[in-house]
Amino acid sequence: LVTQLQDIAPSYDYDENTPGNGYFRSLVCICDTTVLHLISLQKSVSEQRGSFVFRLAHYCKELEAFANVVHFLIDSLPVCIENQASMPSRSLFPPLDGNYDKYHGMLRALEQLDPTCFYGRPLGFQFSPSVNRIFRVIGIVLASYSLSWEKGHGPIGSIINTGRFFLSPEQRASRIVKVTKEADIDFCKGFWNLAELSNNMPKWFSPNMAINELREINWVGPITLETTQGGKVKIPEPTAHTGPRPVQIRILSPVHRPHMSPTGSSNQQPASPYIVFHCHGGGYVATSSKSHETYLRMWAKLLNCTVVSVEYSLAPENPFPRPTEEVMFAYAWVINNPHLVGWTGEKMCMVGDSAGGNLIMSVNLRLIELDVKKKPDGIVPVYTPFLFQYLPSPSRLLSVMDPLLHMGVVLRCVAGMSDRKFFSGGSQSIVSLVQNVKDPNEQTHPTEAGSFFVDKEKQERNIEEEVEEEGSEEDEDTRSVSSVHVGNPFNTDYFPIT
Repeated sequence: LVTQLQDIAPSYDYDENTPGNGYFRSLVCICDTTVLHLISLQKSVSEQRGSFVFRLAHYCKELEAFANVVHFLIDSLPVCIENQASMPSRSLFPPLDGNYDKYHGMLRALEQLDPTCFYGRPLGFQFSPSVNRIFRVIGIVLASYSLSWEKGHGPIGSIINTGRFFLSPEQRASRIVKVTKEADIDFCKGFWNLAELSNNMPKWFSPNMAINELREINWVGPITLETTQGGKVKIPEPTAHTGPRPVQIRILSPVHRPHMSPTGSSNQQPASPYIVFHCHGGGYVATSSKSHETYLRMWAKLLNCTVVSVEYSLAPENPFPRPTEEVMFAYAWVINNPHLVGWTGEKMCMVGDSAGGNLIMSVNLRLIELDVKKKPDGIVPVYTPFLFQYLPSPSRLLSVMDPLLHMGVVLRCVAGMSDRKFFSGGSQSIVSLVQNVKDPNEQTHPTEAGSFFVDKEKQERNIEEEVEEEGSEEDEDTRSVSSVHVGNPFNTDYFPIT
């Protein structure tokens, strides 16, 4: 199997001098690492089995755990090779149009395999040992925290059970697999928001900021931007789902600058020609600009410029397109008021991680469509999702052994972002949930994509049905449109061109 992967991998390399594609070679590396761990364990057993303090039970469990990993790879690699054969030539992704049944069959075959082996003793074995230890701590916290969501287990009880998950990797693995498959959006949101508990850490370990404030963009009405043809386009205030309210942005600057700092501030420096426009990650449902301060402070200090981080509203209370509207509005405000953020208006770099990267890409697609004259000079999307369809892409298949982001968790976050509250939790197969999103008994059409975002035609049909049943029209501003990675991330009615 490994030989077949090695034969396939060069066809997907970037070029002859860059032998890497992030998928087939990753699978080869995982296989190699597994074998190396087994050899290392067997060597330790051979050298220490005569010792008085030889831990027989420990090594037996370690060998059994990695043997289960080997068994999983033997069962799953043929599915990956079969998937590659079904793809278009030299493509890592299936076509977005066509019959998806065969791809769902591959994913269902993977779902039937037991991934518990990747969350026990071998947790994070494919990564560097230093990172591996961090993953183990996160795994213990995840398993312990999940108990507080069960009936009869409070916070104190979950803390007491932390020792059990620390001493028994097998119990920890079973707990992690259970919670990643069955947890609802509220659990994901609560767990990721634990990072907010360390909000004071940047004050001690990160550079000091002259300005670190959460400010609101005043309700100024639609903001006008200039187009490349000399026309005007209006960016309206965000109103989707939860109505109008000010957009919040966090401003970080290592020095005081005119107009941005209070009058009379000492040691003011002139406005910087550069600015970083940032959107934080968190699966659209969790974290904030405050929890990302550690690296934002460092960027502001090293670049000697202002960092503006958008505190966009989170799902599921504020699903698409609300966050994208707020990021777009904040961008337009910064472009029209550069002096208020210590910027000359020259160079801007947009940065976003995970969900934040998707938001900045959505905004840039809209800026291009609106033909806005002032666009960012650089875009840095960090581990950003672009393909939301549940298809056998590299990231989907590798997520089976991901110690942080199981695919069930990812799709529940996407469900929250797209206002699919009925896909909140449970042990049902992910494939069946994708194929029958509304009604488990509803038959899906083979030519329809299994996307969590409603396509334009289906959206209009749903609106018509609701009008007939309820006798009232739904506001299109509160409904999701087709997938933002390729389609229009906004309703065109939001941005009238004049």
